Amino acid sequence: MFEFLIFGGFWFWFLSVVCFCAIVGFIEFNSFFGATATFIVCGVLLYFGGNSQIFKDFFMYVKLNPISILLYMMVYILAGVIWSFIKYYFHLKNFRDRYEDAKKEYIDRYKGKSEIEWKEYADSSYDFQKSRQKPNMDKIMIWMTWWIPSMIWTVINDPIRKFFRWIYYRVIGVYEGMYRRILGDL
Repeated sequence: MFEFLIFGGFWFWFLSVVCFCAIVGFIEFNSFFGATATFIVCGVLLYFGGNSQIFKDFFMYVKLNPISILLYMMVYILAGVIWSFIKYYFHLKNFRDRYEDAKKEYIDRYKGKSEIEWKEYADSSYDFQKSRQKPNMDKIMIWMTWWIPSMIWTVINDPIRKFFRWIYYRVIGVYEGMYRRILGDL
């Protein structure tokens, strides 16, 4: 049996990071199948890569402690449901921020256009129509099931995205000035 993925070794951690990133990517693109398949493939690789005893010990624990496992599963499911409400709140807040940013850009770009015209434009935009739909079951199921990587990625990604959006709106005037000076007469 191969032993290049022994727990704690470089290749073990490398595979773990790659799998985690792939799972987060699948979660971001709403692919439950992709996240689950990645998890299974990584588990198989780890098993045959030298960690079979850890898996055997785990399954023996499951066999000997079914009540504990059921309790762990219930806690995991409850935590996933709670996280899905929190994530849905963030999802709606992010949509509202994107909507307001797009509205500001539209009104700034098309001076003289009214908010009524913006509303008509937004109503005809596929992205806004799709995002304003009622709660999306696929996203919510992914957030419930894969709540741990979803939570970690949200904690890392959302503040960074907001920080750079804040910077963007502080310097956009400079970019627009450059555009007008260089390409304004075209």
